Amino acid sequence: MRWLHRPAQTTTAFGSTGLLLHRCEQVVVSGLSIDGHGIDCIGLGLDACVSCLISDVDAYGHGQESPHSALAQFASVGGRQNRWERCVARDSARGSSVRGFYLGNGNAGLGERDLRVEQCVARNNAATGFAIEASGALCLNCVSEDNGGAGFTSSTANDSPSTDHLFQGNVARRNAFHGWQTDVWGPPAQRILLNGNFFQDNRFSGVYCHKATDVQIVQNMILGNGADPSSPGLSVSMSERVTIANNTIEALPGRGDCVGFAFQGNQVRDVLVTGNVCRGHVQTLINVDGADGHYRLQNLAITGNVLSGGEHGIHVGTSASGAIVQSVTIAHNIVSDATQAAYSFSDYAFGQSRNIRLHGNEGASVQRDGNVSFASERDNAWNK
Repeated sequence: MRWLHRPAQTTTAFGSTGLLLHRCEQVVVSGLSIDGHGIDCIGLGLDACVSCLISDVDAYGHGQESPHSALAQFASVGGRQNRWERCVARDSARGSSVRGFYLGNGNAGLGERDLRVEQCVARNNAATGFAIEASGALCLNCVSEDNGGAGFTSSTANDSPSTDHLFQGNVARRNAFHGWQTDVWGPPAQRILLNGNFFQDNRFSGVYCHKATDVQIVQNMILGNGADPSSPGLSVSMSERVTIANNTIEALPGRGDCVGFAFQGNQVRDVLVTGNVCRGHVQTLINVDGADGHYRLQNLAITGNVLSGGEHGIHVGTSASGAIVQSVTIAHNIVSDATQAAYSFSDYAFGQSRNIRLHGNEGASVQRDGNVSFASERDNAWNK
């Protein structure tokens, strides 16, 4: 199929659409090739559909340079129990803002429920590869690479939240933003599991957890991300109840931290960083730094990680007046080959880092300044 003119029909809130399913149930669309032909429209859209299957559809060439309004090559809104399998969104028009898949997204009240996306590919699109917003979503074994935005997003708009998402076995490579991120315009994204994914060579962080609650980031490969020097391999900001466990994280040579909490105005609580294997080249592998007076980090456990390289294995402290870091346990970590010190602790003023506990850590070199005191410090390599 090839579009010759911009279609008049639209997917609600998403704009002009070539092939539209509207209020359909149990429809199957399979085996199509859709050539956007530089037309500013969505290739295939689902509007308020139920239990529809889109499989083995290839969409490419949608969008145009400014002025433009098309949002994606594939889109869906307001549906439930829809499935996308083995579809490809590729090569959107240069200079456009077209995403690959824009699924379950919408304005207030237009989100989806129980969405499934499996073995799909988004490649060389002008914006995000997979933008997903739904109450209940599975994204399994998909590939997102060389896109002009993020690889994958869990997005929210007012009254259209992202909750109960599972991302498993996906690959995000060489995207211009983060490999996976929350993209929050409404309430926090909630109850998200990233398990067994591969995030590599994305310009910013491999994983960017922002304004999210109840997130588990476990058993992922996060390698070579952060060509932008301000972006750690894995970033956490404005979030709570986050578990970062059993990941392999390696910083890009000459760039950034592996796990970072050092953002302006960051407010984070109830975080577990455990069992990760991290390798750095410069800067700090796990970095907690209060960068301004609005910074608040509370209840953080960094336990059982194996860290090598970088300037420091772990840094905890504040670099600005008014920042608070409270209740941090650093236990049973192994740090080697740090160029400055295995562990670093510093405060802008006395008492800004509170209730810091150090137990059973390996790596004998420690930097600390006179503004830092510890609630407990025992059985570490430097004070056995």
